[in-house]
Amino acid sequence: TTIYEYSDSGLDDYTNYSYRVRAENQIGKTFSPFSSEVTIKTEKKVPDAPTNLEATSISTNQINLTWSEWSSNESVFAILRATSSAGPFTEIDTVGKNIESYSDNTVLKDKTYYYLVAARNSAGDSGYTNRASTTTPDEKPGVPTGLASTVSLSTGVEVEVTLTWNDKRDKEVGF
Repeated sequence: TTIYEYSDSGLDDYTNYSYRVRAENQIGKTFSPFSSEVTIKTEKKVPDAPTNLEATSISTNQINLTWSEWSSNESVFAILRATSSAGPFTEIDTVGKNIESYSDNTVLKDKTYYYLVAARNSAGDSGYTNRASTTTPDEKPGVPTGLASTVSLSTGVEVEVTLTWNDKRDKEVGF
């Protein structure tokens, strides 16, 4: 007796599938009668994992997250956060299906946060996204002071203006 196996994939959730088997003879292409029928009902699948998680520090008390969703059967997306790259990660909130962004307004200034996102339905949680992190600024940038300008002519036609100012803090990322 030899045991044969067949795998059927790409099946829909909560759907009945029935199978029968019959043997084929290579000489004359004749077939046996069908076996008895077996019917199975598929269960709900865990959603596909979201990808491309990005975390952006917006202010001293806000970090925005964005991700790409690939599932069509999620109920919510779970947002997890940690203050260490190794965790522990704690679920801080959920957002509805088909949503690909979240604003975390519970963060503190001058602190690094790490995030994961998973899709969820009644069958369970997907795998996690990549880990994303960002650091909130220490405080709002200071107002530059002492703005001055110098005008100069070069080659008799072009006018060049040079601006100078004082920076009271070192937390800025640009002017």
